[in-house]
This record gives sequence, structure tokens and C-alpha cells, in this order.
Amino acid sequence: MVTIRVVTPEDVPLLVGLRTEFMREMRGPVRAAAEPPELLAEAAAAYFARAVPSGQYRGWFAVDAEGDVVAMVGCFFLERPPMETPVRLVEGRIVNVYTRPAWRGQGIARRLLEEAIAFARANDVRRLRLGATDAGRPLYESLGFRPVLTEMELPLGASPDAARRRKGGPPTDPRPKPDTWPMPGPGPGPGPWPTPDPRPKPDTWPSPDPRHPDRWPTPDPRRPKPDTWPNLGPRRSPGAGPG
Repeated sequence: MVTIRVVTPEDVPLLVGLRTEFMREMRGPVRAAAEPPELLAEAAAAYFARAVPSGQYRGWFAVDAEGDVVAMVGCFFLERPPMETPVRLVEGRIVNVYTRPAWRGQGIARRLLEEAIAFARANDVRRLRLGATDAGRPLYESLGFRPVLTEMELPLGASPDAARRRKGGPPTDPRPKPDTWPMPGPGPGPGPWPTPDPRPKPDTWPSPDPRHPDRWPTPDPRRPKPDTWPNLGPRRSPGAGPG
């Protein structure tokens, strides 16, 4: 006999462990050896630590008489802009439908899914979706799920930074190289990006006023460059004629 209970923030380590067990089985021995699901444990723990308390993710455990978790199901929620009617539109996606092998065939997954569906209905969730395996499809259809053929998907793959993090390296510094952007000032971490120096280079602007090193003078627009202005010679007195 099992009982159903809601996943709490204190259950995050247990949830991550059971999800890792589920993913190992789903991937099979060959893929699981090449892509160990344990590598995702830290990232999954960080996600559930945020999503469970906030309500973005809600999960349910089936627990035996000794208090051990024997099955689970989860659902995360997404709010979309109103479409057909001007009301709040929330959708849910069922994930992590998993029963440990020794407890299969006893209707536990159905009870968990019925709990998730009842919660969604009580909270005005407009629709639930899930990804179906061949083994799970008859159960989902018996609960009212139907295939949806109008959607398309564009796999974008992992970013270079994500691949770098999986290998344990630091993310790529998004700031341009020193020759295209001034280097950041001192301080821990990258901090805010500095504003480029708007002053032209020394060969295109007069030298700064030594009395005010932080102030740049405005060039005298009356004086052309030396190579484009005649030599006026010595200054004459007003009204003086040729010497």
C-alpha cells in the first residue's frame, strides 16, 4: 500500500536522486556510460531548489509503508499571453513519470497522474502536455491525453559555454578583446563594462591642459594646421603702410 504526498523543498536531494535513477534507465547502459546522468545532479538540484518553493515545479511522491519513495511524477508550469479569451493562460508539462521496477503494474503511476491532473484543474491550468514513450502511451491515452500534430520543434543544441561548463571549464568572457574595448577597472568579478574613452587619439587632438589633466581643451577653430596657413610675418601697426 502506498500513499501520495507533495514534494517539498526539503525533498530536493531525494528528488534529484530519483530523477537520476530515472534518467539512467531511460538512457540505457550505453548512453548512460557515455553521458552519465550524475553530471546533471548539481544543475538539477539548483533548478529544483528554485522551482519547488516558487511553485513553478510541483511534484508528487508515492511512498510505501516504511516511508521510502517508490514512484514520482512532476509538472512545471508556464504562463502564456491570453489567446482565445482575455483570461490568464497557464499551461503545464508533465515530466519524470517514474516508478521503481519492483512497484510497477500496480497502478501507482496512474494515481500520481490523477493527482497532477486534479491539481491542474483546481488551479485553472488550461492544458497539460507530456512526452510519451511507447510503454506509457496507453496509460496517457486512458487519462484523456491525445497526440498533438500542429507543433514543430527547432533543436538549437548546447551553447559553447554550456559545453565548456560540462567539461569543468570557465565560461567564455563575453567582453571584447582589449584592442576593441577598454579593459575593465579593478575589482572582483567582471563588473559593469566601462564606457569607451570618447577622446580621440593624441595625434588627432591637442595635448591635455597640464593644469587640468582630466580636462581636454577645445581646439581653436580659427587656427588651421601649420601646413595650411601662410606665414604672417611680424605684426604691423594698424594703418601702417608698406615699409
